[in-house]
Amino acid sequence: MELFLSLGFLFAVVGGQYLLLVRYERKQKNTWKLVAEGVFEKVQTVSVPISIKSFTNFLLFMLSVDTIFFKDGTTCKAMGIVDDLPEYGTPIRIYKNGMAEFRVERV
Repeated sequence: MELFLSLGFLFAVVGGQYLLLVRYERKQKNTWKLVAEGVFEKVQTVSVPISIKSFTNFLLFMLSVDTIFFKDGTTCKAMGIVDDLPEYGTPIRIYKNGMAEFRVERV
């Protein structure tokens, strides 16, 4: 009986933390903030290899950071929006949510 109580308590604690994390992630994904606005001029992408070493494995992946340049001289650093960019000279707005996801809106 004591084993079932302790297992139930363990599942409640772990499950409760998991549900709180899922709720926080959902809330952050729906919170968009305007980070840049202007007339799109050009984009420059820089890719850097990232390696993670541990005792048993080795993981290597590429991290790409896009720098968006606007006609007024301002810039914005973003990740993963090169496919969404319009033609040069188009007025755009760039939004970012709490999970570091970016989206482009044409004005």
